[in-house]
Amino acid sequence: MNKLHKRRKATLLGLCQVLWAMLLTGHTPSLAGSFQVSPVGIQMTARERAAALHLSNTGHQALMLQAEVMHWSQDAEGQDRLEPSNDLVLSPPVIVLPPGASQVVRLARLVPYHPDQGQSYRLIVREARPQGMVEQDMGQIPVLLGMSLPVLLLPPRPVRKLACEAQATHATRLTLFCTNEGNAVVRVVRIALGPPSEPLARFEGAAYWLPGSHHRLDLQSMEPIATGPHPLTVWFDDDQTTLLNITVR
Repeated sequence: MNKLHKRRKATLLGLCQVLWAMLLTGHTPSLAGSFQVSPVGIQMTARERAAALHLSNTGHQALMLQAEVMHWSQDAEGQDRLEPSNDLVLSPPVIVLPPGASQVVRLARLVPYHPDQGQSYRLIVREARPQGMVEQDMGQIPVLLGMSLPVLLLPPRPVRKLACEAQATHATRLTLFCTNEGNAVVRVVRIALGPPSEPLARFEGAAYWLPGSHHRLDLQSMEPIATGPHPLTVWFDDDQTTLLNITVR
């Protein structure tokens, strides 16, 4: 815990030093450009070998975009881990877009499908540093944009299955421990303990749960939560729900 606190303190101190240096030198952060990607997530079935991606330059200057495919996994605490991968390839990997221009690129699959479980990746699209930019002349430090898009290779027969346990860690806070026991990625957007219309505790946000991953979530409540059996409703991003019966300890 002390080491983690020291690292966070050092990171905060470093950020403050950078911001102070900007003020002393008259440099201010600016967005080097702006772009849009559509769709913001890709799902491919076993029959699909490639998917189309639309890139648009919505700014007033030319953009150079670079793409990289990362294998996406989660550790024992549900935190994302990204590693470079050659399983997918974007063609072309480098795109130059004039102001207002758009281009369609293709993301091709180079590996066979896993017969039982889906595969998860992240497509990182970054703006490359404009050539010839001199920060001292501009009086600005450019902030280059980037996007991280989920790319999911769906299993032939997706199975959605969650297993959850709950523990009352505070009078008005419930800690939920859940495992994705299915073979497909799920994106949870809401959780309610008790009747959905008047939940005893709730979570609202957005979280991806990869197959086999474990997640810990804190649900907030306005009143103390009694121990014992309770219904738990989970909402997914496709408007589907699942009802679990859990015991609060």
